[in-house]
Amino acid sequence: MSWRTTGILFLILLLLGGYVWWQQQQDAPDEAADAFPTSPAPAENLPLFPNTVAEEVIRLEIVDLADNTTVTFLREADGRWYQTVPTYTEVISVTMSNHARNLANLTSRRVLPADANPLEAYGLDAPAYELIVVSQQGERVVRQRLLVGDATPTGDAYYTQKPGDGRVYLVAAFSLDNILNLRQNPPVIQPPEARYRLDKG
Repeated sequence: MSWRTTGILFLILLLLGGYVWWQQQQDAPDEAADAFPTSPAPAENLPLFPNTVAEEVIRLEIVDLADNTTVTFLREADGRWYQTVPTYTEVISVTMSNHARNLANLTSRRVLPADANPLEAYGLDAPAYELIVVSQQGERVVRQRLLVGDATPTGDAYYTQKPGDGRVYLVAAFSLDNILNLRQNPPVIQPPEARYRLDKG
């Protein structure tokens, strides 16, 4: 056998061995992936009032748990909104509809597990406020509640919790402040003479 023939056979053997090795690598399980399994990222932006549609919201209650007072807004069948507690008066329906939409779309910024800290750390052992959103979902009337605790150290979010759910939800402060401010500043419709006086100073 000549050196040339031997060299060709050796080259063929190398190519064949390389192909077999490559084929085994393709069929082998990914050991690196098994050694470091990836877990799904925790969901952070969770709805606070799930399955709520703005047009279906018929009542909003804001309860000040510190002084045990409640402000209630009701949407009548014709779509107009009224403040019913503490007084019965018509309010600006467009403004209240926008608030209803914001609540329907309200999501958490972050979710803390139930066992992360005691509720005292969030001011949820004695919440400051309770929001109650009532919606007419077909034939069902659905009532959902959200407890509001302390503001975060940075002041840009509140710690909140849903009754029956041990998790703590961080919610943007500006979103909740707009709702909580309705206690002191409801969008009451001013009579024409009052608007005239305001315009004239």
